Amino acid sequence: MNVLITGASGFIGQSLVKKLREGNHHVRILTRHNPTQENEFQWNPKEHFIDEKALENLDAIIHLAGANISKRWSKKYKKELFESRINTADLLKK
Repeated sequence: MNVLITGASGFIGQSLVKKLREGNHHVRILTRHNPTQENEFQWNPKEHFIDEKALENLDAIIHLAGANISKRWSKKYKKELFESRINTADLLKK
């Protein structure tokens, strides 16, 4: 399978990438930084940008990106948590 993952540098994302690769799946990673490996592709959710090459011939997208959940959940931060996931999911959908 060809799988695209957002949030691959997080705790769950790192483990998932490892397991998928052990299962001989082809893993692509969306990163906000400059890609350093051939399986990494840049995206910038704030500017509504995704390198479209990342989306070619995919079987699945696993969306783990979002604001850190380990902070105190104030009303303001709950809004940020929600938007960081929903807005990026909308970008992937488009």
